[in-house]
Amino acid sequence: LVALTLRMPQRAAAAMAARLPEGGDMVPTGMKDFLRSLTRGTRLLWGQASLRTSFLGYAAFGLLTHLLYWIVAPAYGVLIAGPGHEEAAALVQGWMLGLFSLGGLAASIYMMREHRRFERMDPVKRDGAMRGSLRTWMVLGTVTLAAMATMAFPLPAWGALTVPALALIPFGMAQVVAKLKLEALFQSAAPAQAIDDVTAAMEAWMSVAIMAGLWGVKWAFAASTGYGPFAIIALAMLPLAAACFWLTHLLARKSKTA
Repeated sequence: LVALTLRMPQRAAAAMAARLPEGGDMVPTGMKDFLRSLTRGTRLLWGQASLRTSFLGYAAFGLLTHLLYWIVAPAYGVLIAGPGHEEAAALVQGWMLGLFSLGGLAASIYMMREHRRFERMDPVKRDGAMRGSLRTWMVLGTVTLAAMATMAFPLPAWGALTVPALALIPFGMAQVVAKLKLEALFQSAAPAQAIDDVTAAMEAWMSVAIMAGLWGVKWAFAASTGYGPFAIIALAMLPLAAACFWLTHLLARKSKTA
């Protein structure tokens, strides 16, 4: 890694020189080029139905990961441990995020094994199998949104280990698999000559979705106390689940007509 890192400045300089006309001056790519690329990507993202649908699914399944890490798990830890017990709250939070990550690890192992299975399949059958797997995991990811409801009322705990932490294992696996599959679908649907533009637009609009989600969670905690904010978040999973089922239906319909 050190050897590769030390070569990076030299390779970057060579790549930049290769882009310049002979005898030309170096013209840095600045904010104008970035905005132009983002604008092109945004037009494609919202204008092309396959990109738009896969992005909305990607955002729906990816959003909760950020909210869980940044607000929900830390706040739940404080609720369970009580004010003034920061170390105990950190342990509760650690169990939650650790078991969520365990689900994510299981998702990575599953994806690698599934990828090998797809590689051995007949190319004629492979596309249908991949789309069927995507639909299955989108449904599972939607169903596991119910894990958020385990934080809405008091449940048994075993020290720092809580029921919501255990529920986050299947939640983490389903969310990660669905998100990775939708990201792959998005990139496969993007025009080859504009993959950088649409990827930049995807990440930019994902940031907007995260900010909106953070604002919504902040409102929930401002509007209620105790288990109240978590009950509000659990209720918010109902329209999110309906949207996810609708997106799954749209992608299934597109695969039948493709």
